[in-house]
Amino acid sequence: MVHTALQLTMVLVHAQELTRMGIRAAFAEAGMVQVVLELDGLDHLRSSWPDTGVKVVLLHYCGAIALLLDSLLWIKRRDANAALMVLGPLTPRVSGQLADAGVRALFQDTVRTDVLLQAVTILGAGGVHPSAVDARLHAPRKQEQGKAKGGGPTLTDKQLECLLLLCDPAGLKYWEIADRMGIGHRTVEQHVKSLCTLFGVGNRPGLVNAAHLLGYVKR
Repeated sequence: MVHTALQLTMVLVHAQELTRMGIRAAFAEAGMVQVVLELDGLDHLRSSWPDTGVKVVLLHYCGAIALLLDSLLWIKRRDANAALMVLGPLTPRVSGQLADAGVRALFQDTVRTDVLLQAVTILGAGGVHPSAVDARLHAPRKQEQGKAKGGGPTLTDKQLECLLLLCDPAGLKYWEIADRMGIGHRTVEQHVKSLCTLFGVGNRPGLVNAAHLLGYVKR
């Protein structure tokens, strides 16, 4: 393989160390990509983000779609020129959501490294990989407000009611939500805990943000 001078800087986030090693080795052999940040998850992405400009960001989707979408939005605000790629067990609906969020290449975990290299070349030149175009064209569209959306968890009626009240612009207290739902304060707390687990977030602000990102409520 002909080696060229490094042209692209990349952030690589993948839960599996062996996969990260394989991707990094393939890019190093091609001589076209420099991995400037490598992480095993999204938790420390913001605190570790490099000061130098990043050309390509490859992220691993492993089930927490709300956290992934939130991270994508942050990256776009932090480094608008970074081209986004996602690997993972992607469904058509999740792929559509990610393409709508600005991801330019989408692949299953089993993608070959030569295909990744080809995609990086396209993204580095400012293009969009056909996988993202196809995802946007063939993704099932969103349902009406309040229904469970693709990529988001399916909720019970009580969970959905609680979620909508948590997202109320008035910033309702838990006791106010309890009164409106006709349940106890502790039951509201249990609903919030369960919802945070379902959406892969750690607190109420994260839950509200996830509900908006996934289309359960409109801003």
